[in-house]
Amino acid sequence: MSGRAERLVRSMAEDICFNVTPGQWKMPKHLLLGMTVRHLTGSFQVINILNRFGHCASHSTLLELETAMCDSVNECSTNLPSDALEHPKLTHFCWDNFDLIEETADGSGTTHSTHGITIQEIKEVNMERKIDQPSTVSKTKKWSATFKPYEVQPCFSTVRAEPPFAVQVTAVANNEERQLHQENFLWVFCRMKMNTSRDLFPGWKGWLLSIAPNSQDKNHPIKSSVVEYMPLVNAPITEAATVQKVLQISLEASQDLNQPYTFVTFDLAVAKKAYEIVWQNPHNYKTVIIHLGVFHTIMSYLGALGKLVTGSGFEEIVTEARLCAHGSIDGVVN
Repeated sequence: MSGRAERLVRSMAEDICFNVTPGQWKMPKHLLLGMTVRHLTGSFQVINILNRFGHCASHSTLLELETAMCDSVNECSTNLPSDALEHPKLTHFCWDNFDLIEETADGSGTTHSTHGITIQEIKEVNMERKIDQPSTVSKTKKWSATFKPYEVQPCFSTVRAEPPFAVQVTAVANNEERQLHQENFLWVFCRMKMNTSRDLFPGWKGWLLSIAPNSQDKNHPIKSSVVEYMPLVNAPITEAATVQKVLQISLEASQDLNQPYTFVTFDLAVAKKAYEIVWQNPHNYKTVIIHLGVFHTIMSYLGALGKLVTGSGFEEIVTEARLCAHGSIDGVVN
C-alpha cells in the first residue's frame, strides 16, 4: 500500500469513528486538522463547515483544548521546556526578537516579544528524553487563558562598562579539539583551491555531512541535537531590561541542569546590550558566555571591508558590472 493510500484509509477510518460516536471519540485527525485550519485562517466559518461534514472537531472543542494546553504549561514553574533533556552533554540558549507588525490606525500597538530556543547535545545516541507526564485538566468550558508574563525588572546603566582585562592560562586542546581544528582548516583550504575548477567543493553544511560518521556505524553513530522552545518573554528584546531578564532565565536554566557555564547567542545589536550588562555585573554573570550570531557577524565584517574600499572606485565597478543597482550600492557597501 502506497503512502497516499494509507493516508486516505486512515482518514476515512477516523471519520467513521468520529461520526458514529457523534464526536465522543476525539480522533487525532479531527483535532489536528481543526487546530491547523484555525491557526492558518482564524475563521470560525471554515471550521464550522468542516465540522458539519464530520472532518474536524467543533470550534468550541478546539478552543477548550488549546486553553487546557496553555493552563498546563503555565502550571510548570521551571525555566526549561517540559520535554528538555535532564542530563545533556551541553545546552545552548539562543534568543531573538519576534515581531508582528499588525495594521493599526496610528501604527502603534504592534506585537514585539522575545522568543528563545534551547539546543541540547546528547551524550548517547539512544539516550531517552525525560518527558514529564502531562497533568490531567478537567473540562472547564474555558475558551481563553490568562497569560502570566515574566516580571521584567528595570535595568539601569550608570556608566559605560568596559570588558575586564585579565591574563588567564588556557588549557591545551585535547585530541578531539585538535582534530576539529584540522578539519575546519582543511575545508577552508579545499574550498579556496578547488572552487576555481569545474568540480565545486561543497559548502560548510555539505562538508559536515560528508565527514560525519556513517549512521549505520554502531561504533561511531551520528548524534543529533534536541531543540526545544523556551518560555515567552512578552517584551521587546531591544530594551536593556528584557536582555537582563533573558540572561537571568538562561543562567537559572543552566543551574537547573547543573551546567557550570551558560552559553547564550544573540545578534549583534542585542549582544552589545548583553555585554554591557555582563561587564557591569561581573560577579552575577561570571559564568555567562555570549556568542554572536553568524549572520550579523558577517554583515559587520563586510561593513568594515566596505568602509575600507569606499571612494576607491569599487562602487562604480559593481554598478557597471550590473551586480548591483545604483540605489542599493550604499546598503551593500555599508
